[in-house]
Amino acid sequence: MITFGLIGYPLTHSKSAEYFLQEFHTLYPAIIAEYKLFPMKNIENIRSWISKQNNLLGFNVTSPFKIQIIPFLDQMDTSAIETGSVNTVKIFRTNNKIYLKGYNTDVTGFKHLLAMNQHFSIKKALIIGTGGASKSVSHVLSSKNIEHLFVSRNPKNINTIYYSQVDKDIISTHNLIINTTPLGQFPNVTEYPPLPFGFFTCNTIIIDLIYNPEKTLLLQKAKKQRAKISNGLFMLHQQAKTAWNIWLENC
Repeated sequence: MITFGLIGYPLTHSKSAEYFLQEFHTLYPAIIAEYKLFPMKNIENIRSWISKQNNLLGFNVTSPFKIQIIPFLDQMDTSAIETGSVNTVKIFRTNNKIYLKGYNTDVTGFKHLLAMNQHFSIKKALIIGTGGASKSVSHVLSSKNIEHLFVSRNPKNINTIYYSQVDKDIISTHNLIINTTPLGQFPNVTEYPPLPFGFFTCNTIIIDLIYNPEKTLLLQKAKKQRAKISNGLFMLHQQAKTAWNIWLENC
């Protein structure tokens, strides 16, 4: 049996294994495989850990390791290099040595998710958070010529603003808002980004990359203001299909 998996911490929110069981064998009925969750608090020994997982062909990477994984890789594909973020790793084994190549399938996943919302009029965008997922979102928005700003508790560059700077004018000119933080993710379902919800309108589009719960408190509050809302489940499915094709190529 071949194995795929997910590394990150915590992983109590993840539905990756559940989705794998539901969909993988439908798409690849001839392949006997499993998908495991591998919660890790750090990845300092990731290469030695991989060397002991003899059946592991590849794995997904989630918070907080999408950037931290990069120094341990031997190669990255174009999307991973351009975003500076990796969420999929393929393992090659030759002569008792391992070779790791990193990919960013979040880019493909978010492209599909954005396309679902592009029948709405998008002006500019706000990206909530500055972690690995935000880099993928920014990359896709740039490819679509959608101007955007990052929102963070600790702005570190000229394209990033404080939460307190998000006012009525910002909301009216940046009507697409994407949450890339874990705020509101299971089990911390009472959390949400501190945004001025009173300024949201029916022209506001809120995408929360969180999919567990299905409707975060952010999305609930946005819906009360008549905003258009989407979660990240469709993105998960699309990036997973891309990851599987990467792992199974030449398998």
